[in-house]
Amino acid sequence: MKADGVFVDAIDGEELFSLKDSTFIWTEKAEPLWYRGAKRVLFEEKMMTPDSLLPIGTKLYNDDLEEIGEVINPVRLEEFVDVEGFRKSQYASGILRGYVSSFETHIKSRPEDYIQDALEGRRGNVATKLEPVLSALPFETDVQGGYTVHVLYNKDEHNSEDAFPFRILLIMRGGGVLISVISMEGYIESENVKDTSEDFGRYFTWFQRRNDRLEEDVQDLMYNYLPL
Repeated sequence: MKADGVFVDAIDGEELFSLKDSTFIWTEKAEPLWYRGAKRVLFEEKMMTPDSLLPIGTKLYNDDLEEIGEVINPVRLEEFVDVEGFRKSQYASGILRGYVSSFETHIKSRPEDYIQDALEGRRGNVATKLEPVLSALPFETDVQGGYTVHVLYNKDEHNSEDAFPFRILLIMRGGGVLISVISMEGYIESENVKDTSEDFGRYFTWFQRRNDRLEEDVQDLMYNYLPL
């Protein structure tokens, strides 16, 4: 989101809540220039009304209790979950939904677009080219069996206490060799793509020629990031 970007209740509708600059959100295309969007937020539990509304002026926080936005008009809360942790006993989490104009978001800031743009048209080490993506978006990094996995969890479309599905996996090996990008939204377009495949709505973009062993390794890694 751009600074004080606003969610509305319908296309060109009433303002619901605003978010601070560079707050990461979940979106899907609704129609040209508009997205359906969602954001998982923390809030003071005492603010929620009996009919699951957050009133005007409610402050919105991220998991670190940093303020990220504010309610402009009463907004319905979905998927309420109690929050555990230090200093969090008065807080709860939930999902806020609405519509977002593309003018309220930074250009090419959807993860798939960001990766595509980073890989486009420039020679050089792939790991180096992807560094701005990994630092700008809330990726987490694991090392498993000789592979480095950068995972972007989908923490904004649905709520949970701790188990979130992934949005994107970047699977690398060695000194920054990109093996595959797995996305829940679609394939990555790049002149470096060797192949693509799909598995139950999970889209694999292959940057190395795949064989049975490599495909098995990558699929095994992917299943580690699917909640039970």
